[in-house]
Amino acid sequence: MRENREHEKQREKEEQKEWEAESVYERKNKYFRSDCREGEKNEKEMKTWENGKHREKEGEEKRKRSERQKLNLRKGKYACHVPEGLGEDINKPVNGPTTVTRVTLCAC
Repeated sequence: MRENREHEKQREKEEQKEWEAESVYERKNKYFRSDCREGEKNEKEMKTWENGKHREKEGEEKRKRSERQKLNLRKGKYACHVPEGLGEDINKPVNGPTTVTRVTLCAC
């Protein structure tokens, strides 16, 4: 009798575990079925957001680099090798009323 009761209790526990596992699986399936398209949509939005952040970062780095090059150009460091497009802003004032009027280029 006693073994029979223990056996029944154990069987009930196993059935309970199976039911719980099955219900969790069903819940997950319901969640994935209902939110599958939303999940894909959110994933695409995240990718575009990350790409946008990456582009912003690259743009900021390029802007900082060009500003440094312009400052160095005004200081005369890159007077030999002036990258294209940097000669345009040369006549703007640097730190107040002092201006650089012309950068002499050598024939390198």
